[in-house]
Amino acid sequence: VRRRCEGVEGASCGSEALPDPLAAKGAGDVQDLASAQQEVQTVPRPLTSRQHQPHPGSASGPLPSAGSVAAVLSPAESSDLKTKMQQMPVCFEPSDLSGHPFRIICYGDSLTAGFCSRGRTFEPYGRNLCNALTKLGLPCSVSVCGLSGKTAKQMVDGLRWPSLKDYLGNAGQGLDHAVAERRPDLAIILAGTNDLLRGGRPEDVLGDVKKLHAACHQRNVATVVLIPPVKKTGIARSMQQRTASLLIEWAKSVPAVVVTLDVEKLVPRKPTGNWDADDVHLSLLGQRELGDRLAERLACLPLLAQRITSPGPGLGAQASGDRKRTLTGIFATKKVAAPEPSEAFARPLVPPSRSGNGAVLQ
Repeated sequence: VRRRCEGVEGASCGSEALPDPLAAKGAGDVQDLASAQQEVQTVPRPLTSRQHQPHPGSASGPLPSAGSVAAVLSPAESSDLKTKMQQMPVCFEPSDLSGHPFRIICYGDSLTAGFCSRGRTFEPYGRNLCNALTKLGLPCSVSVCGLSGKTAKQMVDGLRWPSLKDYLGNAGQGLDHAVAERRPDLAIILAGTNDLLRGGRPEDVLGDVKKLHAACHQRNVATVVLIPPVKKTGIARSMQQRTASLLIEWAKSVPAVVVTLDVEKLVPRKPTGNWDADDVHLSLLGQRELGDRLAERLACLPLLAQRITSPGPGLGAQASGDRKRTLTGIFATKKVAAPEPSEAFARPLVPPSRSGNGAVLQ
């Protein structure tokens, strides 16, 4: 995977800094239902002529009665993402996408939204994730919904809401609603940073994160756990380490969680330049790096590997070699095996030919 994706320029979104979403306690709570339904009905049309259509059959359960249209952007175009992120999910997919692409939803807080440089720039890692996976030979569509300032507890409270306002006033959706509407094949969930920075207990964070993943599993959608980062020092750091241990141990027992990854391992704090001055948010370069590193690791999972066709233009053997090397450096060890059929998660996560062996990621 190329360290930087061609054609992706940073979106310079003005010089005015936004309020820090990490400083808001209880901000951006769930709106009343009447207001939420009214907002959903007035969502603008997509930015391209082709409407984002859910992939049929990849999620179970009835669709919500209220719906919205996602803005569809090419991951290679340079655009003002600060404006685009005011109405989420925002969908990134190649302009020449056809057929049934592999669908991913990235869900979380300001780290998922790509909040950089105190809000002057938004660069969600989902954009580079889409670009990198496409170049590896996996045509994909990546939807991003990052609710700045939201705790995992607030995300759970708003699971089924068709519209949620975050601390910055941007509109998103509850996770269950977004999954039912987008019908992804995989959900990447990064939540818990705001809880820990506001004194939340690791056990409570674990409980709320489990509920977020369970909402996806009940709709036959596999998930990825991203361990939330916090500041390098202070009481929140020790709480984060405890939370990481709890998340890793829990995820090992849940077949529908295909891998657990630590954001601070994927994007190290040294050398400098990948993290913002607030010590919590990734920089523009850090968000791009996270998208690249995630693509490398996800491409090794059986769930995605079976869908890879051929490397993108100009990569050839380099892409094949990169896929082989990505097993090195994954933070959590996880055996990916076909789960037992159940009502909660009936779709196998590995191809039938490998269901007896599984794969160990180290």
